[in-house]
Amino acid sequence: MDLITALLFGLSLATKLHGFFLFFAMTVWALIFYRKKMKNLLYIFIIGVIIFFACWPYFWTTPVTSFKEYVSFLLRVPVNSVYYLGRAYGDRVAPWHYPFVLTCVVVPAHFLLLSALGVWRTFKERDGIRWLILINAFVPIFFVALPGSLKYDGARLFSPSFPFIAMLAGIGFDILSKTVKSKIKAKKMSAEYALLAVFLLPALFVLVRAYPCHQAYYNMFIGGARGAEKLGMETTYWGSEINKKFLDYLNGVAKPGARMKFLPVSPQALKEAGIKNTSALPWVVNYYQARGLLRKDILLYESPPYDYIVLQSRQGYFDKYCWRLYDGEYENARKIHSVTCDGVPLVSVYEMEKR
Repeated sequence: MDLITALLFGLSLATKLHGFFLFFAMTVWALIFYRKKMKNLLYIFIIGVIIFFACWPYFWTTPVTSFKEYVSFLLRVPVNSVYYLGRAYGDRVAPWHYPFVLTCVVVPAHFLLLSALGVWRTFKERDGIRWLILINAFVPIFFVALPGSLKYDGARLFSPSFPFIAMLAGIGFDILSKTVKSKIKAKKMSAEYALLAVFLLPALFVLVRAYPCHQAYYNMFIGGARGAEKLGMETTYWGSEINKKFLDYLNGVAKPGARMKFLPVSPQALKEAGIKNTSALPWVVNYYQARGLLRKDILLYESPPYDYIVLQSRQGYFDKYCWRLYDGEYENARKIHSVTCDGVPLVSVYEMEKR
C-alpha cells in the first residue's frame, strides 16, 4: 500500500506541483493518527520524488541544474492582477481570505451545505478516513491563503480542494438520507433517489444554463454572476467565452482587413515578454488565426485607429479606457455583440465609429 501511495504521489507531482498538497495532508494526518508509522512517509516522499524526476525528460541529463532552473522559474512567477471585492490587486497579492470567500461563492450552495454536514460528522466521530478527506479539502485553501501566496484566476490555484469537498458532501448526503428515511419510514433506496434528484437536478440546470462559460458561475449565496458583479468580483478570466462560436461571429461581422484590438492589456504579460500593444490573450488569438479559426486578413494588435475592439470582462486587468468601454461611457464605441451569463457580459464586441 505504501508503494502504491508513493507511486501515486510521484505521478501527481509529475502532473503538477500541486501534488505536494497531498503529501503535506498525509503528513498532518499521520501526525494525528499514525505517529508510529511516520518513517513510512519518508519512503513515500523519496520514491515519489524519484518518480517525479523519472517522468520528466527535462531532468534526465542535468538533474541538478535543471531542477534549479525549474525552482527559479517558480519563484519568478509574477503577481497577476485580480479583481476582488471592488478592488484590483495588481501591485500586491489579494487578502488572505480570498480563497475562503471564493470557495463559498463558486461551489454550488447545496453541496456546500452537505459538505458542512460532512465536516460536522468528521469532528463528531474520530474516523481516520474522514479526517484524511477533511485535511485534503483544507490544505490547498490554506496554502493559497498564506501571506505572499499568489491569489488570482478565481479558484484555479486551490481547485485540488474540490474533489475532497465533494467527498465531504457525500458524507453529508449519507447523514441526510438516513435522517429522512427514519422520519418518513421510506425505503432507503427510494429516499436516496428522491434526495439525489433534489440536489443534483438544480446543479444540472446550473451547468446547462452556464454552458459553455462555466468559469463565470457563482452560486446563489452571492446571487449568481449578477450578484458577483455587483459585489466587485471578477467576472471571468481564462477566455473560455472566446470560443469557435464567438470567432465565427467575428469572421462574419468584420469587414476585409479590419483592424481589431483585444482588451484588456495584461501588464504582467507586457513586462515579462517585453511586448507593446498586446492583449491578455495574445498567443491564444494568434493561435486561432494561424489554425484558420479567425480570418487571416483581420489585423490584430495594430496601432489605432481600430475598427473593432473585443473586451474580455477580466476586470483585474482593466484600465480607465476598459472601464469606460465596459460602463458604456465611451462615445464613439457602439456595442454590437456580447456573450453573457445571467445578463452579465463576459466578452463584448465594439464597433468604433469614425469621428
